[in-house]
Amino acid sequence: MTQTTSPRTSNDAISATPEIGKAELRAALDEVMLDSLRPVTAVLMALLCILIYGYARQPRALAVPTALMAALALAAVFVCSLLLYHRKIPARYANPLGALLAALMLIQRLVYLALLRAPEPTANIILIFVGTGFLILSTPWLVATLGSALVVWLAIALRSPDPSAWSHNGFLLLSATALAFIIHLTRLNSLRRQEVLRVQNELRNRELEQRAVALETFYQTERSRRLLTETLYEVSRALSQTLNLEEVLGLILENLARLVAFDRGSVMLRQDNELLIVAARGFPAESNPLQIRVPIKENDVFQQICQSRAPLIIPEVSGRLDWQQVEHLPPARAWAGVPLIDAQNEVIGMLSLTRETPQPYTGDETGLVLTFAGQAAIALQNARLYSALGEAYAQLERLDQTKSDFITVAAHELRTPLTLIRGYSQMLLKDPEIGKDTERLEMMRGIVDGAIRLNDIINSMVDIAKIDTRTLQLYFLPVTLENLLRSLLNSFREASQERHLTLRMNIEESLPVIEADADALKKVFYHLVVNAIKYTPDGGTITITGSALKPGAYGWPAGGVEIVIRDTGIGIDPRYHNLIFTKFYQTGEVALHSSGTTKFKGGGPGLGLAIVKGIVEAHGGKVWVESTGYDEATCPGSSFHVVLPLTQPEEPA
Repeated sequence: MTQTTSPRTSNDAISATPEIGKAELRAALDEVMLDSLRPVTAVLMALLCILIYGYARQPRALAVPTALMAALALAAVFVCSLLLYHRKIPARYANPLGALLAALMLIQRLVYLALLRAPEPTANIILIFVGTGFLILSTPWLVATLGSALVVWLAIALRSPDPSAWSHNGFLLLSATALAFIIHLTRLNSLRRQEVLRVQNELRNRELEQRAVALETFYQTERSRRLLTETLYEVSRALSQTLNLEEVLGLILENLARLVAFDRGSVMLRQDNELLIVAARGFPAESNPLQIRVPIKENDVFQQICQSRAPLIIPEVSGRLDWQQVEHLPPARAWAGVPLIDAQNEVIGMLSLTRETPQPYTGDETGLVLTFAGQAAIALQNARLYSALGEAYAQLERLDQTKSDFITVAAHELRTPLTLIRGYSQMLLKDPEIGKDTERLEMMRGIVDGAIRLNDIINSMVDIAKIDTRTLQLYFLPVTLENLLRSLLNSFREASQERHLTLRMNIEESLPVIEADADALKKVFYHLVVNAIKYTPDGGTITITGSALKPGAYGWPAGGVEIVIRDTGIGIDPRYHNLIFTKFYQTGEVALHSSGTTKFKGGGPGLGLAIVKGIVEAHGGKVWVESTGYDEATCPGSSFHVVLPLTQPEEPA
């Protein structure tokens, strides 16, 4: 603690501190001064006796008044001493009494000084001033005492025949006054610090006593807490390691019995208008507790728990008319019921604890039971969620299988009529009669283009069906990716010119030859380039780069290659970077879907990127997309990365 002392002469010259109040500090200082007055009165009486003896030896005109004044002062000091000895004076009068004693000494010396009319006795007054500064602990009383004495001394000096002879003693008296105030303030602040430290020490001692009591209580409860922690850990571990409801609930009741004494405990679930016991402990073997059904009646204990959603403690069940005693079980005396509340904040049952002796459950025990009831509710919720999740997964598998079956059947069933349409339409396109009619010729060309487009869609459906059923056959041969990509880009020259798109290719000269299925890789890069064209506005740029990967990259001893297709298109929201590789995923609203292979934001069946992912992974590679976001105004673009190993396993994919 840091304290600052200021030599101010305000009331008591004491300011409050954070540890002790102003009034409390003033009272403590008064007590200190009252204790110091007892020995002071004894010293003053001895000094007064000496002064009376000295005055008596003076000439009669000087001895009578001075000795009389000293005698009166001695009597007053004696009375004060008796009162102090018998503790008849309150501490709040300590400073006035000290000022009185100092005034008695000063009065008799000032009288002597006035009668003698010589400045020499001023030396005794100086000593009294210094002693008064040490004795009095109240600045106002010190100012009043010394100020009055200075005024009287000055009056005596001015009335003397030679006032100038008193100047030296006057300077000494003023110096003594200053010294008295210095001693006063120094002692006052010293005592103040001591008192503050004393209060702090008392507070610390009190705090230590409280800590000792708390520590003792802590040691008494530590074993219970440790046991609770271990118990909850076991229950939590069981919840995370098994979904066996009977095992988990049995463990909850077993560990609860280690902390809360009960004769019978059960976890009861609500089913229609009955309570079913799903876990039990302490029941007689012949009672078959898991077969017990307790009907729910109006305003019974379970209904009260449901309404209050709080534990219900019954110290003595024999006095309750709503209590239902189950046959073939020992009579219950004390009972506690705690609600089981699920994630939807609904009461689904209760944890029931029964004692066969009239020993009510305490508040601490109820709190422990609440904790374990929460664990039981979690176990029940997990069991329900697991059951629902299993059903959902089974349904999803059935739906996914149905979708795959539909794709397979539809692709195969559509191929035959489509082959007929393409064949006859191409024959009609070559018919000379139709060639003479420009309008019919244009219509036939539209039919042929539509059939080709439909054939591409069916081929994609077949590819995705093979990927889903893991029947995709790949034939690995040496492939030069540069030649494959250049040939592919040449097929998009017309489309790029129509859309004013720039197609660039930047392939390293040292790009190695890889083992791959060339036809399958053509489909991969075809779909990626088509995707880039669709989502790049007119006038944009599409760049294909290729680089070699060092041996050991992606766990491939021989290394691999990385092909990146970058565009200056509208980009992809990072939330959908994984979704775009799933079957039938469509960006934007399906209602605004427009068909077209290379139209801006043109739609499609949503199979291209799913085929890309399936073929790349069948090659043992990886594919992903990088894009900062979707924005049709700034066009942040997208980058599709394809990494492929140089070599393939001996067994065909």
